[in-house]
Amino acid sequence: PTRSIEWYQRRVHGDIRFVSEMGGSESNPAYKVPVSYIPDPDLEAEEEAKKKIIPKRPRNDKGLFSMCNFVFGATLELSDKADLVKVLYLMKKGLRISGLHLKRCYIGFEHLKQLTALGDHLRDITSLNFQDCYLSGERLAYFANLLKRLDYLQVLNVAENHLISAEMVMLAESLATTQLIELDISSNELKYEGRTIIYKKILAENVGIAKLFLNDLEIDAKDMPILSLSLKNNRALRILELWSNQISDPGCSEIAQIIVSHPTLVHLNIGFNNITSKGCEIVCNAIVKQDKLKCLLIQANNVGDEGAKSLSNLLQVSSSVQSLGCGANRIELEGIKALSHAIGITKKLRVFSMPFTPLASQELEVLTAALEENASITTLNLSNNDIKQTDLHYIGEMLKYN
Repeated sequence: PTRSIEWYQRRVHGDIRFVSEMGGSESNPAYKVPVSYIPDPDLEAEEEAKKKIIPKRPRNDKGLFSMCNFVFGATLELSDKADLVKVLYLMKKGLRISGLHLKRCYIGFEHLKQLTALGDHLRDITSLNFQDCYLSGERLAYFANLLKRLDYLQVLNVAENHLISAEMVMLAESLATTQLIELDISSNELKYEGRTIIYKKILAENVGIAKLFLNDLEIDAKDMPILSLSLKNNRALRILELWSNQISDPGCSEIAQIIVSHPTLVHLNIGFNNITSKGCEIVCNAIVKQDKLKCLLIQANNVGDEGAKSLSNLLQVSSSVQSLGCGANRIELEGIKALSHAIGITKKLRVFSMPFTPLASQELEVLTAALEENASITTLNLSNNDIKQTDLHYIGEMLKYN
């Protein structure tokens, strides 16, 4: 949630001392204000200076870092190369940060080289987000050298960087001494050999990963036994995202094995994986057995009415599932009746999402009756369902009870 935060940090630069105030959210500070010179360095003088801060004003065209003031230990989110240049300068002067997020920010060779050369100034960094930063090719060598210097790195995002299989060896070697708790390597151009390196060299050696994002990597049923084996010793996994792969029904047996062997798992996304009713049933049975999973996203598959019946049984039997996403699955009236029956009798479900599922009068009537019985739903997504204007009164009926 957005909240107002006042951060103060004294920084000496020549004979001028600044105090900065930021308002807004932690990830998007909106204001920065200089304060006049503070003659006395003791703590009492600093407290007095904080009381005399001039009113805050909008950031100017020079950007967030125009005043060259930061909070020590903060995570910085940069949007362009100019900001990065200023941060590099400040880090050379002694600035310590805990995270550097450069999502969709073009990074040149020289910037990566300068980052790597900072040495001990990097020791506090625990989080790096280099999503869509053009790290492939020669840049990856500099980035790998940077990773080797981050002894306490815990969170790494290198999604959407066009990384190829041959580059995975270098990335894996650079992470040999880390203990990651979150990894996002989605949407890279990896073949089977490259994905195998991720499983065997990164996942198998980082057994404390709690959040794992492997979306859009063309993972198929052939990969799944190796992925399952690589997570065998992991006892911390909470979030597993495998959206937009090619797992299909044969791979669902290994998905089931991962679910059952990880009682910590609470969030699973296997949407857009060409899973039919058979694979859906296997996954649902595993969730019932594990009985800890809170969120299942199985949208954009092909589970149909039979798969909807398996999902219905899951909602009725499981004591843990609170969120279900099952849209775009060719579910028709029979399947909606089965799901509605489960929604009507369970009081645990909080989020129900079924977009891209054509809903005519009959389907809406069934859903409305179910929601009359269950007022525990807090989020309902029925978007892109071709609901006719004459049927909108059903939505009004749903809102009366939720």
